[in-house]
This record gives sequence, structure tokens and C-alpha cells, in this order.
Amino acid sequence: MEMQHFPKSNQNGRLVITLPPALKFENYAALRSSYESEPKDTKVEFDFRKVTMVDSSALGMLLLAREYFAQAGEPIVFSGYNKHVGKVFSVANFDKLFTLA
Repeated sequence: MEMQHFPKSNQNGRLVITLPPALKFENYAALRSSYESEPKDTKVEFDFRKVTMVDSSALGMLLLAREYFAQAGEPIVFSGYNKHVGKVFSVANFDKLFTLA
């Protein structure tokens, strides 16, 4: 059985991973498989345009992605998130760990 992963593309030299409407623990394997074959120095952007819900386990999953891509030399970019998701990032102090665009 093929491992599921989220849609991804390359835009301006950056790997862009499009996330699903609900980002939660059940998505862990799909999220990980979306990036684990990529070089660890890859510049990454997570596209949150479709995301309406993020649970606490999803925050942990994003931190694991941050660790994986630490060699890139710049923070992972979060783009397209709505006001509610942005508030979750703010409360979690993700603005200090990621680039919130």
C-alpha cells in the first residue's frame, strides 16, 4: 500500500506542502511522508489556505518538521493561514520559531 502524503510543489526554489482542512494527529504519517524524502537543507513552506482546524498534536508535528529541516538555515514559512489558526500560532509562540507570512 502506498503511503499517503499531502500535495507538494516547488515554487521559487522552495518546497510548498499544501495542508488539509483539519490538521490533527491522524495526519501525522501523511505529513511526514510529504517531506521525509526531501533533503534536510530544503527551504520549506506550509500552505495553510485550506486549514480551518489545528490541534495540539499538529503543533508537535510542525515542530518535528522544523527539526528535520534545521539545516536549511532559515525558518519554515507558514502561509495562507486564517485568523483562528494565526491565533493558535501566536499563543504557541510559533512566530519565534517559524516565519508567519
